[in-house]
Amino acid sequence: TADRGALDEILSLKSRIEVRLRKYMSRTERLATTSDRNGMLIERQLNGTRVDAQDLIDYRAVDNLSRSLEAGDATEYWKSSPYLANFMSHYKLKRELKKAAEIPERSSQIAPLIAETPQLPRSDMEHYGLVNPGNARVRGLVEELVSKGAWQLPWIPPSLPYYRSDSIWSDPELGNMTKRLIFSSWNVVPDAISAILSYDAERNMMLSEDADAENSTEYRRNNSGRLVVRSDAENQPQAMSTFSFVYPSTTLSQLTDPLEIARELIETGVSTGGTEPSADEVLEEATRRVQEALRPIIQHYGTSSGGDERWYWAAPLLLDSTDVTGSETSAWLSSSEIVRSPERSETEEDHDPGAWTHHLALATSVINHGIELGRVPADLAERTALLGLGGPGNCAIRGLVRRLNDGDDTEQAFLRHDFRDAALRIAWGFRTLFNLPTITALVRGTKTPSDLAYWQSAAATGVAGNLQAVLDEYLHVLPEWLGLVGQESARAAREIGNAVHDAVTIRASNYRAEQVRVNDQRIQFESHNIRVRFALRFGTTSSEDQRHLLHESTVRSAFNSPFWPFVLATTSVGQEGLDFHQYCHAVVHWNLPANPVDLEQREGRVHRYKGHAVRKNLAERHRDTAFRNGVRDPWSSMFDEAAASIHDPKHRDISPFWVYEGSARIERILPFLPLSREIPHMRRLHASLAAYRMVMGQSRQEDLIELLQHRMSPDDLELLMQQLRIDLSPERSKASATSTVS
Repeated sequence: TADRGALDEILSLKSRIEVRLRKYMSRTERLATTSDRNGMLIERQLNGTRVDAQDLIDYRAVDNLSRSLEAGDATEYWKSSPYLANFMSHYKLKRELKKAAEIPERSSQIAPLIAETPQLPRSDMEHYGLVNPGNARVRGLVEELVSKGAWQLPWIPPSLPYYRSDSIWSDPELGNMTKRLIFSSWNVVPDAISAILSYDAERNMMLSEDADAENSTEYRRNNSGRLVVRSDAENQPQAMSTFSFVYPSTTLSQLTDPLEIARELIETGVSTGGTEPSADEVLEEATRRVQEALRPIIQHYGTSSGGDERWYWAAPLLLDSTDVTGSETSAWLSSSEIVRSPERSETEEDHDPGAWTHHLALATSVINHGIELGRVPADLAERTALLGLGGPGNCAIRGLVRRLNDGDDTEQAFLRHDFRDAALRIAWGFRTLFNLPTITALVRGTKTPSDLAYWQSAAATGVAGNLQAVLDEYLHVLPEWLGLVGQESARAAREIGNAVHDAVTIRASNYRAEQVRVNDQRIQFESHNIRVRFALRFGTTSSEDQRHLLHESTVRSAFNSPFWPFVLATTSVGQEGLDFHQYCHAVVHWNLPANPVDLEQREGRVHRYKGHAVRKNLAERHRDTAFRNGVRDPWSSMFDEAAASIHDPKHRDISPFWVYEGSARIERILPFLPLSREIPHMRRLHASLAAYRMVMGQSRQEDLIELLQHRMSPDDLELLMQQLRIDLSPERSKASATSTVS
């Protein structure tokens, strides 16, 4: 029964406030830009969440143990985490258990309950045995990610693939994959989730090559580190193929640009797939181009099926040995930066730091003086094209030139030392990635041609996984993430090179699990480590070798890259003021927050500027722009075209940068158990969200929301909210996309 006169006065004052604030502010509420006023958000249940009979048996055992130790009701713990005895190191249940273990009489009373309490099957894990997720929610997460094959992806597929891939990359579910950001109320959850998911992913990877693989440091060491840099006793370089794998070749990288090849195939109608050629079609055209470029070099040599294999690593260098390119490349190979590029990796304990210098000396000699070689392998052009399309050095230099070239002639940009330094730094990171035992097993276990050497199989993985498109997308958003917009290109290249290298090479961590055993009625505790990389908790942890710390910033940067981890689990520490949106648009509310403020804060972490969902929708609607001739940076061109298509001035600068509708949505994922008390709690949160948005910024928001909901019906509350909302959307767009970033 509000006084109409007072309400009219309030509305008049509101209008005057809007006029004044528009002079200083130009921000539109993101929700208002979508047709359903829901800001691209959808809500769904976590697939595969189900309670098994064994779960209920485990609950009874854990609850009996907790009550016997006077540690309280274990229901919420059981709902949230598996294997509580192994992971609850800082909880009352574990503290009381350790106290009981010190008292012989009490220990003998508790011992029978320990035998019934579910624990990790450590002996099975030593041989990569199957581990029951042990929890309904974890089971759902495993089925959504690991069981559907996400462990087969070394990186998130690109939002804009340049060609159609085969095998796993053509799977629609994996092709549209996004990372998962998980929020829980319990500190035990991030460790448990990370351990179970990472173990299951590693298990699948290792067994994909060897069904008898062992979960041991020695086995992993013996089955990794194939991209080595070594010299023999006479300082002669060994495995120059590794150098070729990371080498950013000026000539080869331009000959085999998959975006340019795809454009040509589409324009000439060669592609059989309409607007998107296949990987085989792109490789065939790249091979033709390389064959033509190699013809004057190999014309004096014979060809055979069993030719001199040194041609494979020498070909990119020989392509760069022309007058201008050769002199610039020789100068670059002699520069100080390239000498300092290699770093000791976690997979190379016997790495010889001086060997890299010998590799550089031989490469420089090939550029300046050539090399005596035998007969040419019959498949040289195809193998060289494979390296050009999927080799990380070549992909990196193309991506850097596409994103950072500020006016140089294109060929001169490919010769720039700072760009090649950064490209080599990025490629060196990929070398470390492909040296990991898990990635080695994955590459060797996939269906690449059996006659390919490992470094060529790694390049083939780059082709299959659209690595060029992945890096082009990543290098588009990374300068803004790093605050490098408008900075001098040399500095930007250096910092981007370091950032990509660090994201690709994030080390595996060890999370400690504590096994509880009973020996002669005495309770004993034995710690063991579980390697985690596929999924991590947000926080600072020790690396696998215990010699390095993975800081929060490192974990966050890796999660905001297309590379592992694919899952990040956190408590409330990660829900305010941090961005996790670059490759994630799915938030899992493992436990619901108490109020709508925290719910919106959590989802706001992935609903940000040029987020993953926005880029997917942009590529879906404007992909033709990327394949037009003359377009250098496909992502900048698509954003420019999309921005020009926004006619409503109230939506400009928000669309298409913050919100852009399409098939990709911000996902609110709810892992509710059947008949859970969280179901009605979620309904209450839904009811209070609208009121929360109206009172945001007021003191004691929750009290005001409760008062409004008590006095008004939902329809009346919605009407009042529409009347009282202060509209700060601009009357005309004045800010540029660049200013929006700031």
